[in-house]
Amino acid sequence: MRKRIRNLVIASMLGGLVILLALVVLPGRTPPPAPLPNPNGFDDFLRAAQMVTGKVDDFPDLDREALRALLETNGEVLHVLRLGLTRRCAVPPALWSDSMQVRSLNMLLAAEGAAAGIG
Repeated sequence: MRKRIRNLVIASMLGGLVILLALVVLPGRTPPPAPLPNPNGFDDFLRAAQMVTGKVDDFPDLDREALRALLETNGEVLHVLRLGLTRRCAVPPALWSDSMQVRSLNMLLAAEGAAAGIG
């Protein structure tokens, strides 16, 4: 009986070793990408970025009135941007290069902060 238990323990240990080696040696497979959220906040960001009007990069050089005019002109852009911020957001790998379009939104938010006297 003791010999049988000992053989069972050894067989279990060998089985565990084989499984461990298989996990380490076999090439790993990449899991499929997670599905994108629907609605996706990133879609809102891209839509807002395409709606921006005016030179938002120049906001630091604008006086108060010109800054307010820039923000008023882009009021709907800020609305769509804030809508995207309320949603889950994931960037599809194929659109990573489009994320540079979103830079103008960054500048628009900074302009809004400057107009409020924050920046």
